[in-house]
Amino acid sequence: MTVFVIIQQVGDTGLYRIDNFIVNKYWSVRESGILGAVSDFGNYIMTSIGVISSLFGPLILIAYSKEEHDKVKSLAVENSLYVGLMAALLAGVIIGFCKPIITLWIGPNYTSYFPWMILKLYVIPFYAAAGVFAFVYRAWNYLKVPALWTVIIGAINLLVSILLCEFSGGDETYIFYMLVISSIFVILQSYILCSYCFSRLYNFSEKRALFINFLKILFVLLLSALLAYVYGLFISVGQLFQLCIAIIVVGCVALILSFMLVLRKEQKQRLLSYLKSFI
Repeated sequence: MTVFVIIQQVGDTGLYRIDNFIVNKYWSVRESGILGAVSDFGNYIMTSIGVISSLFGPLILIAYSKEEHDKVKSLAVENSLYVGLMAALLAGVIIGFCKPIITLWIGPNYTSYFPWMILKLYVIPFYAAAGVFAFVYRAWNYLKVPALWTVIIGAINLLVSILLCEFSGGDETYIFYMLVISSIFVILQSYILCSYCFSRLYNFSEKRALFINFLKILFVLLLSALLAYVYGLFISVGQLFQLCIAIIVVGCVALILSFMLVLRKEQKQRLLSYLKSFI
């Protein structure tokens, strides 16, 4: 088990961390510094969501230890949705305000690099949602398949990225292309691969539910980003205090709309029961 955990970490490096090294090699410290700066927000979101998702892990492990596998399935599917929606809300709001965030954080000369920030952020909700499925296949010690496929996908991503950079001629546009391709591989390795491994373990016939959850997460991501963008069109967010107020207001509105529009009645009740138990 330890061996395959290490192998999977190597594959993760090829997907999530390698782009900055490549940019530094083929361009300069300036470009890699910008990419590293805009990538930090994704790390902040993952740290915050990681704390929340870790609360669901023991529930899954307890049900698994009691051989309550129907409960394991329902917990994994629903909790994956909850974690993905929370990450989508945070990532969407930051994406919608990415221009003023970059302007206030690293300066107005770097605002034009906001597409890099968007590409580093929009994959976070799907990666976070997939982490819940990882609790299940780790409990089963079913790590060989996801580990090997992670290495394969990471190696392909690394190869494609290097080839793009070789033909870039120093054009920064190729960094954008590299990030687009890398983000596709990230979603493939995270949500799609983890969903496949989860489905294979339990012969999960309701694959439609996993696809619907994917669409719900995507909807909340787009909704949050759109609300933030529209807010910025009518209300100035040129100062740090204004930005903080904007993030709080849009975040609350997006949370209420997501709760009302996305979740079914029984899901709302279960989520509220979770919140009550934490309080």
